[in-house]
Amino acid sequence: MTEWTTNTLLALFAALTLTLAGCPEPWDEVDDDDASADDDDDTGDDDTADDDTGDDDTDDDIIGDVYFLDLADPSFTMTEPAGLGAVLQGMLPDDDGAVFTTSAINGSQIDMMFGAAYVLNPNGDEEDWVWEQSDHTTTTGTGSWDGSSFDMQPFSLSIVIDGQDVFLGDAEFTGTYAADGSAVNNTRLSVLMDAVVLSEQYGADLCALLTCETCPNGAPNPGENCLRVTAEGGTCSLLEDLALVSMP
Repeated sequence: MTEWTTNTLLALFAALTLTLAGCPEPWDEVDDDDASADDDDDTGDDDTADDDTGDDDTDDDIIGDVYFLDLADPSFTMTEPAGLGAVLQGMLPDDDGAVFTTSAINGSQIDMMFGAAYVLNPNGDEEDWVWEQSDHTTTTGTGSWDGSSFDMQPFSLSIVIDGQDVFLGDAEFTGTYAADGSAVNNTRLSVLMDAVVLSEQYGADLCALLTCETCPNGAPNPGENCLRVTAEGGTCSLLEDLALVSMP
């Protein structure tokens, strides 16, 4: 039988202490400051590289955040109307568009709210821009959610063009939230746009020049008065400290 002396026991205790000190903790209650690898809680990547104050972002972190959808933004490529998408995009004014927010997430379902919005820039200074929500009704939509990307079922919304609300129906809307919530990337919007309003604004009968389709229910100008417009690959920026208010 081995005789355990005091010196032997002390040596074993010291070796065990050094071994345990070199092992990773099985559970870390805070983030591991690594944006490119999983946290110790195994629930996903860290939201930023320098955040050690809490666990990863959850679905709840994006609820209520408001993003700006600007089809004139150069990050978008307008692929429809075919051959004339770039021309139509060039006609759209900067800083007019729509705002949207995620209002609820329930498992694989996401609910969003949309509203027309425009920018007041009375001083010519970008830092003094004031975002204004249109007086018109907000709309809602439901879609699928996989934890970062969404795919909305067809819905209707309004977008501001040159200060006037323009109906968009049969809207298909997809995108992916950035890990830190700063933007929605790879955005795609395909809609039937009210061509009558655009024709009045720009002094050209668009449906005489292009092929229009029957407008969906709810359009202010029913009949074959809607133009299919598709914009892809865009980035929708976060509008900090802005809330989207439901307007029935």
